[in-house]
Amino acid sequence: MKVSENLIVTDTKPGDGWNFDRILSRLTGLEWQAIDGGLQYKLWNFGEKIKRYLNFFWFPFRLFLKREKIDNLIAWQQYYGLMYALYCMIFRVPKANYCMIMTFIYRQRTGVLGGLQKKVIAGIVNSKYVDRILVYSQNEKEYYQKVLGVSGNKFFSARLGLEDLTRGIKARNRGKYILSAGRSNRDYDFLIRALLGREQQVKIVCDALAGGKKKNIEIYDHIYYENFFQMIADCYCVVIALKDSDISSGQLVILQAMQFGKPVIVTRSKTMADYLSDGEEGFLIPKDEKCLCEKIDLLYENEKLYNEMSVKARESYERNFSMKSLGKQVADCFERDMQKKYGKKTQN
Repeated sequence: MKVSENLIVTDTKPGDGWNFDRILSRLTGLEWQAIDGGLQYKLWNFGEKIKRYLNFFWFPFRLFLKREKIDNLIAWQQYYGLMYALYCMIFRVPKANYCMIMTFIYRQRTGVLGGLQKKVIAGIVNSKYVDRILVYSQNEKEYYQKVLGVSGNKFFSARLGLEDLTRGIKARNRGKYILSAGRSNRDYDFLIRALLGREQQVKIVCDALAGGKKKNIEIYDHIYYENFFQMIADCYCVVIALKDSDISSGQLVILQAMQFGKPVIVTRSKTMADYLSDGEEGFLIPKDEKCLCEKIDLLYENEKLYNEMSVKARESYERNFSMKSLGKQVADCFERDMQKKYGKKTQN
């Protein structure tokens, strides 16, 4: 593993439109290098899943062994940052670098194992080896601080940013099917129960579910990257049903849908208001089957409303959720930390 002074670590190799390293280099005046853990997003079989979990232990350990060569570390994959800090704690080494963890998600579990997990995560988060943790809503910041017993301002909130995935992807036609996707914090039982047997076709993309078709609902368990983006381009609208309203999830698929100008219907959570305005780019709804069906019918029956939401969705992405916007928020936080904690000024 070849490392430079300032690293951004991801699990999979970023796509061609991912330029976060260049954005951060320009904004901070430092040269940032992006390296990946060599994982494949495509979890074709059980062996790939095992390989992914083992990688969450092995790759951070390799970073740990190279820690003296790293000045600043940003973990785009949260487990790389968490495990790196855990190794530092286990071996009680001097703090060698600044560490920021991005895309942090923690779901509190019950039972003995859940209590043990919480104790470990809280210990890592509160350790001196983690300087900052980025979450994607103010509510989530306050929630994690309370749940994990974090004092001060170690957590900071920012709006998620995403590279434009529409380049090279063209809608073959505006399909009539409803699309849902993602694996984290999804309530597919509710979604299937609400939409089974309806007139519209429903396509669900999730590699944590068994593929197959029942009536009007088809589940795809091996669709990734460009093939998935093509499905967004061809669908009529996107629907996301969430399990836990306190946990930040679903933003990635929502922003992907907005890029392609697709109205989104999402069950209400405490974080979604930061990404979607009810009645503008789509609908924020209670997790109620009747309400969901009513909003779907409204989109299919009111073409004027549909077209207006489609335009607003794309405009909102361009204005608020670009990769440049995310880079600016991260760079500003990094700059503040350099000045407050280390007396350094990085930006030109």
